[in-house]
Amino acid sequence: MRLDTPRAPLCALTLAAATLTAGAAHADRNVAYGELISLRSHHGTHAVAESDGRLRADRPHVGDYERFTVQTADGREPLRALHFGDTVALRSFHGTYVVAESDGRANADRGGIGDWERVTLLNPWTPDDRRPLACGSIVGLRSHHGTWFVAESNGEMNANRAQPGEWERFRIDCQSAPRIGELRFELKDAGGLALVLTHDQITYTGGNSARLQGNISLEAGGVRTELVDADVEISFGENGVVETFVGRARVLPDAPALLAGAEYTGSVHGEIGLRYGGQLAHLGAPLRGDTRYLYVELEAGAGIDFGPSSMSVSAGTTWILDGNDPFIYAEGRIQGLSELTFVERAGIGVSAHGRIPLAAAHTWGLDGVDTDLDGHLYLDTRVALPKVPVTVDGELLLRAELDHAGRDLLRGGSAGGFLLNGSAEVSVGFGPFTAFSLPLGAGSVGGAWRHDGGEAWFSGESGPRLSDLIPGLPFEAGAIRRAAGFVSSDIARSFVQLGADVQLAGFTLGEALLRIGADGARLTGDVDLERVSIQVTGDVGPHGFSLRGQGRVDAPIRAPREVVEWVDVAVEYTANFTMCGYESVTSGALCGTRTVTDGAICGVDTIRDAFECALNGFQNCTRDRTCTVDNTCDVPASCTRIEQRENRFTVPEFDYGSFRADLDLHVDPNGLAAGAAAEFCAPDGGCQGLGGGDVRVDQGGVRLCGDVPGLGHHCVSL
Repeated sequence: MRLDTPRAPLCALTLAAATLTAGAAHADRNVAYGELISLRSHHGTHAVAESDGRLRADRPHVGDYERFTVQTADGREPLRALHFGDTVALRSFHGTYVVAESDGRANADRGGIGDWERVTLLNPWTPDDRRPLACGSIVGLRSHHGTWFVAESNGEMNANRAQPGEWERFRIDCQSAPRIGELRFELKDAGGLALVLTHDQITYTGGNSARLQGNISLEAGGVRTELVDADVEISFGENGVVETFVGRARVLPDAPALLAGAEYTGSVHGEIGLRYGGQLAHLGAPLRGDTRYLYVELEAGAGIDFGPSSMSVSAGTTWILDGNDPFIYAEGRIQGLSELTFVERAGIGVSAHGRIPLAAAHTWGLDGVDTDLDGHLYLDTRVALPKVPVTVDGELLLRAELDHAGRDLLRGGSAGGFLLNGSAEVSVGFGPFTAFSLPLGAGSVGGAWRHDGGEAWFSGESGPRLSDLIPGLPFEAGAIRRAAGFVSSDIARSFVQLGADVQLAGFTLGEALLRIGADGARLTGDVDLERVSIQVTGDVGPHGFSLRGQGRVDAPIRAPREVVEWVDVAVEYTANFTMCGYESVTSGALCGTRTVTDGAICGVDTIRDAFECALNGFQNCTRDRTCTVDNTCDVPASCTRIEQRENRFTVPEFDYGSFRADLDLHVDPNGLAAGAAAEFCAPDGGCQGLGGGDVRVDQGGVRLCGDVPGLGHHCVSL
C-alpha cells in the first residue's frame, strides 16, 4: 500500500462488463460485443442473411449464414458486455450489415454502417429496462425509423411493425466462446476503480441482482488487489448502475495494494461493501457525503506502515477505502510521528492526496476567515501542536505540506495545517494587555505552521470571567460566553474577540464584544434604554474608555388630562304643563263634582204620594233621583324628552403625541452623557421643532424634555 498511486475515485458503481438478463430464466453468462449470436424467432426458426443480401427468418438450424457479430453503432468491438437499450450493428457472415429500409423491408446487404443499419436491443415488455443482456435473453429489435423487426409466419423478415408483439420477439443465443476472459464492474465516476472477475464467478439471481463468488480483483490505476474468497451481492438500477454492493472478502498480505507507499501485515477480511459517505455517518469517520467508499468490517487485526509511522487496527473495527484518493480510515493506533510525539486514540484516517474533509463546528467571530480544511491525517486525540500555542482535545485534521527539503508531516517535515473540533486552550498576548491563556470548552481551532512560525484561528464557548482573564480592565465584566480570534506571527493581522456582559457607568452592555488587535482594544455593545436600544462602540485602554452611539427614538407622551363632553340624556317629566302640555280627564279628585237630577245617571224613586201619582195620570208613578257626579277638566300631562348635558372626567394616559429624536450617547468613566436633535409630533402626525427641548441624564436616568401643547413642559423617560 503506497500513498502515491494514480487517482482512483470511488462513487456509484456502474456495470461496464458483466451483466444480468431480463426475460431469460436460465442465463449462464452475459453477451459481449464481438460475439457471434443467432436470433431465434417466435416460430422456432432462425434469422438468416442470404448471400444475395436478403434477410429471412426461415432456418430450422443455425449455420454460418445464421450467425451475426454484435458491434457497436460505429463498428467497434469493445471489451465489454451488452445491455438492454444498447444500439448496435449486426454484421452477417458475408461482411454485410442488417438494414431496415424506409419502406419497412429488412435486408442484410449494406457494406457500411449508417443510421438505417443501427438496431436498438430493447426489452419488449419494458422498453426502459437498461439491465445487462445474457445468453438466452428475449429482445425486440427497434429500427432507426422507430419500427420493429418482425419474423412473418411465411419466413419473411420485415421491419414495419409499430409495436412489439409475439412475432416481434427474438431470443439471443450465444454461438461462440466469450470474447472476454474477465469482466469489469466499473465504479461510475470513480476514476477507473473496478471489480474484475471471470465468467464463472457470476451467478444471476434474477431481477436486478447478481452474486459474485471467487477470487475477485479490485483494480485502481492499473494496480490490482486480490479479494480472496469473495462472496458479494450486487443490485442494479437503471442504465446498469450498481446500487448496492455487500458481502464478504479477504485481502492477502502480499497482494499489490491500493495504497502504494505503505506495507500492511495480517489478513484483512470480514464484511465488505460500498456505500456513500452519508450512509456511513454512524462510523464517525471524516467522509464526503457524495462520495462512495469501500468498507470492510474487520474480523481480524491488520497493520499499515507509512515510513516512520505505523498504524494498527484490531478485530471488530471498520476499515474504509476511497479509491479516488486513495484514502484509508480505521479505528486503531498510530505512533511515531516526530512532530506529534506519541498519539493514541480510536479514530484514524490517512489520505494520500489530502482529501479528508472537515468543517469547523464553530465559526462565530471569524467572518472572512477560511475555516474548512481538506487534509491528510485525521485523529480523534489530545495533543500539543508544535510552533502554534494550541493544545487540542477532540477531532483533529492535519494537512501535511511539503517543506523546502521535500518533506511532509509524515516524513518529519515542519510545515502543515490543522483543524480541531473539540476542547482547546489557546495562548495569546499582544497590545496593551498582558498575555493570557483562553480555554474553549467547545469550539473549533485551525491554522497552519511553518519552519519560521505559524498562525491559528479559534472560535467557541468559554467560561472564565473577562475581568479575571484580563486584569486591569477599566470596567466590570462578567463570564465570557463566546470567544474568537486569529493569532499570527504577523501581529497586524491578529485579533481576539470576546463576548461577555459589561457594566459601564451604571449601564449593562448586553452581549458586549471586546476586540483586541495590534492597534488596541475596541468595545462594542448595546445600551438598552426603555424606549430604544443603542449600540455604542469605542476604544478601551488601560486607564479608561470612550464609547459613542446613535439611535432613533420615538417616545410617546402620555399624561392625565381632564376631558369635557356633552351627552344626550333621556329626562322623564311627570304632569308638567310647560314641557308636556295638557290632557283632559274626568275625575272628582282633580276636577270636583256637580249635582244632577238624571234618572239615566242617578236612577229613579217610586212615588209614594197618591196626589203626585194622580197628577201623572197614574201613568208614571216614578221620579228621577238627585246625585253627585265627577266633573271633566284639563290637567298637566306627563312625558320623556332628550336633553344634552356636560360630562367631565380624567383620562389617565391621554395621547398628547410623541417626542422624536436622533439620540447621541457618550459613555466614559465619568458616566453617560446624551444629546439629541428632537421634535414634537402631534397625534395627527404633524411635527415641529421641540421648543425648549433638551436631554437630561440624572438620577432618574435618561429623559427627553420639551414643551407640549395643552400640557406644558414635560419629560419622557428613555
